[in-house]
Amino acid sequence: MKRFLVPLILTMPATSWADDFYSAFPVTAATVFSQGAMVSQMAQVQVPEGTHDIFLPMTRSTLGGAPKFAVAGATPISVSFVEGLPVDAKLFWTDAQTAAHDAVEDARQKIVDHRAEFSTLAGQRDGLDAQFKFLNQITPNGKDAVPSLEQLQGIATYLPQALAENRAARGALEPKLIEGQKKLADLEEELARAERELTKLGLPDWNSLVARVTVANDNDPTVQVFFEGFTHQANWQMQYDATLDETASQITLDRRAMVSQYTGTAWIDADITLSSAEPFQRLQPTVPNRDVVQLLKEKQAFPRTVSKSNIRLQAESLNADVQESAVFAGAAAPAPVSGNFNGIEVTYDIPNPTTIFGSNESAEQINLTSITLDAEVDRYASPRRDQTAFVRAISTNETGEPILPGQATFYRGDTLIGQGHMPAITNGAEETLYFGPEKTLPLEVRFLSELKGDKGIFVSSNTRQEELEFEVHNIGPDAQSVTVAYALPITVNEDVEVDVSANPKPDTTDVDGVKGRSEWTLNLNPGEKQIVKINVDITWPDGQTIHWQP
Repeated sequence: MKRFLVPLILTMPATSWADDFYSAFPVTAATVFSQGAMVSQMAQVQVPEGTHDIFLPMTRSTLGGAPKFAVAGATPISVSFVEGLPVDAKLFWTDAQTAAHDAVEDARQKIVDHRAEFSTLAGQRDGLDAQFKFLNQITPNGKDAVPSLEQLQGIATYLPQALAENRAARGALEPKLIEGQKKLADLEEELARAERELTKLGLPDWNSLVARVTVANDNDPTVQVFFEGFTHQANWQMQYDATLDETASQITLDRRAMVSQYTGTAWIDADITLSSAEPFQRLQPTVPNRDVVQLLKEKQAFPRTVSKSNIRLQAESLNADVQESAVFAGAAAPAPVSGNFNGIEVTYDIPNPTTIFGSNESAEQINLTSITLDAEVDRYASPRRDQTAFVRAISTNETGEPILPGQATFYRGDTLIGQGHMPAITNGAEETLYFGPEKTLPLEVRFLSELKGDKGIFVSSNTRQEELEFEVHNIGPDAQSVTVAYALPITVNEDVEVDVSANPKPDTTDVDGVKGRSEWTLNLNPGEKQIVKINVDITWPDGQTIHWQP
């Protein structure tokens, strides 16, 4: 039965004391949020009867908030923390950490042994090089010349053979030296890999923070210690490959969760849960205060005469203004951090034990099941700002689960289009996604009118007329349906009159509640052009100006 302890120390009457025990304290489970993670750790120690201290390595980042300990198999007495415990840090290593450390030491020893062997070969090479140099220096007229003909004849007989033997020995040694250098490079790479793996796992050192859990054991030799704490040094985010299949009118979302934690200690074969919940939300609403309408007092000017009292008065007033602003700014709520899913909360339980290394060098990828959305696919064009139409897919999320926001790579079939953002889509909601330009549908806008009055954006007369047209051209081999959007001018001033006519008339006006935003649905055969003409008449009071750009 688990018994949760108050963090830090619970005291009980003193009992008989026995040995101290040391154990690794691996992470067994973690619920990872967009910012932070709730981490669970467990140690199992064989403990005889009596009262004992169990020492466990801790990760400092998990001790914020309200960490909790629990003990099974014994009676908990107290929990305290010790820093710089003078014991061998290996006592706190997991099997994986021990194996990784041994791999590093083994790789280092291999390099030491190989360098000793290589030094022997290098010494042989240096000796042969010295011998070769000496033999080449023996000449009849040099400093090593012999005084007699018999000695010269002897050297003449010996020297070619000695040089030949030297060259043969050097030739036989050279491949061994090359192979030795290659083997040394391989061993150094093996050591680098082993050191990287050890760095990923992380190692408690002698100066690590250690929890001392005091327990009283009656008869059960197996004692389990549990810990649960929150760390801010973890996160996860969703990434997508969004592929549009126009033939099937479907969007396939291949999903992967990118999980990172940088606590310095790896989570080895842990049970991982991914959650979109926000663990530290506001607990209560804002209670409204009075809403008072007041007349503003007229500003009082300071005397024009300059005196010490006036300078002091102005300085105090300025200081009061600054202090008031500072208090107001300090009371303002902080800006919201990223990861707000707009109320969407999803939990993914990863079915297999998962390892998340403890450095921030890279995220671990966990593949999730793909989902498919039915879509209505057409083309959308905004000729005032764009040069081509774009591929549009309108889809309703009927998967039974929310789609979380995240970075996405967009494809049309096998063609990479680009990267963008996948919005949050609640279950049952409709969303519009775009899959890049449709280059077979170029757009063009032409301004045909002559202004009545002053030309240009700023007009000083009281009448302005504008005539323009936009054209959509289908240069592709297939018929296309295009929704063309254009913002027709409007006025928010009752003294300004705006008359707009379009031929053909728009199929939809004030789209999405935006006044003036109009849409035409154009069906174009291959090679066909369609043109929409727009006439604008604007009238305003004499003596005033307008600012408008078509």
